[in-house]
Amino acid sequence: MTFWKEYGRKRSRRKKMFVRKVDEKTELRLVEFFDAGELFEIVEEERSYLQAWLPWVENTWGVREMENAIRNFRRGYAEYESMTAVVLFQGEIVGVVSFNELDWTNRTTYIGYWLRRRYQGRGIITKSVKSLITCAFSSFGMNKVIIRASVANETSRAVAERLGFTKEGVSRSGARMNNRFIDQVIYGIYGI
Repeated sequence: MTFWKEYGRKRSRRKKMFVRKVDEKTELRLVEFFDAGELFEIVEEERSYLQAWLPWVENTWGVREMENAIRNFRRGYAEYESMTAVVLFQGEIVGVVSFNELDWTNRTTYIGYWLRRRYQGRGIITKSVKSLITCAFSSFGMNKVIIRASVANETSRAVAERLGFTKEGVSRSGARMNNRFIDQVIYGIYGI
């Protein structure tokens, strides 16, 4: 049974809440409006770090902008175009993982992720991304998962490499980041 059938696409337009247990301390949960304050606090705390890798950070200066972002995430979920989940470690939001785009025609999805620095090095994001990959193949019926990471973002690239992704190439000036264009490494992994 595919994820969307299980979560309502074929049966009705009403979907169940996405919650996925990663391990005994970690779970993924669909982002909700009540997460806006906590997510904004994390962005404020990690602004200089996150802004180096995530273009939306420079435009997130208050809870209102975070609420607008969540509204867009929820719309993407409702329209089967994307899915954004908070990473909960021992009940606390520590990051985000997402299917930034769900390409149903080509059965391809693009995964994005970020984690608070103080929680890095514990395997939390690697396990969370691995859980999303499993979901993409076994529940969503995807054929390929892609991760795009800045050439300079060694931490993000290491996650893809640890999970067995193949480096497929470099997209020169592949993304606009804080008013400049950056090169991105493209990683891919295929379903079985």
